[in-house]
Amino acid sequence: MRKIVCALALLACAGASHGQTKVGDWTVGTGDSGETYMVTENEAGVLFGQWCGSDADSCYFQVMSTTRCGPDFESPVILNADGGAQATTLACKGTATFRGKTLYRYRVTPYAQARKIIQRGPRLGIVIPVEGDNFRLLRFPLDGAAEALSRVDAGRQGRGGSRDSMGSRDSGSSRDSGRSRDAGDADDGTIRSGKRATRE
Repeated sequence: MRKIVCALALLACAGASHGQTKVGDWTVGTGDSGETYMVTENEAGVLFGQWCGSDADSCYFQVMSTTRCGPDFESPVILNADGGAQATTLACKGTATFRGKTLYRYRVTPYAQARKIIQRGPRLGIVIPVEGDNFRLLRFPLDGAAEALSRVDAGRQGRGGSRDSMGSRDSGSSRDSGRSRDAGDADDGTIRSGKRATRE
C-alpha cells in the first residue's frame, strides 16, 4: 500500500496526471503534457519506471533516487531478471522534486535491451559498481510489467509528449559527484563485496 501511495503522490506533486490505474506492481497513467508512464517502487522508496512521448523513439527507463549525481555521471550497470542479464548504462539526467526532497534521475540505456529484461520479471536487479570490488544492488518488483508496457504503448498513440516530465530540471548546476551521498538519504539497496553483504 505504501508503494502505491508514494508513487502516486510523486506523480501528482510534479504535475497533473490522468487515468491512473494499478497493474500488478506498476502505477500506469498519463501526465498533463501527454506523456504516458509506468512506475514501480522498491522497499527503500527508490522509483523505477518508463516514460514515453508520442514518438516511437521517445520512450526511456529511469531510476529516481535521493543518491546524488552530477551532469557528467555515467556508469556501466547490469540489469538482471529471471532467465537473463544485460549490460546497460546509467546516466544522470537532472532532478525531480518530491515533497521538498530532490530526487536524481538516472536514465537507463539502451532502451530496447532494458525492455527485454523487464518483461522477464518478476523482479529486477540493477548492479551498480561503486569502489573497488564493491557494488550496489537495487531490486524492484516487476509483477504485471508486460501488461503495463502494453498499456503504455497503447496510451501514447496519438498523444503529444514530453521526454522530461515530473518537474525535472537540468542537473548541470550540481557539484555533487555521481557517488556522493548525504547522511540523510534513503537506503537504496545493498553494498556487496565478495561473500560479505552489508545494508547501507
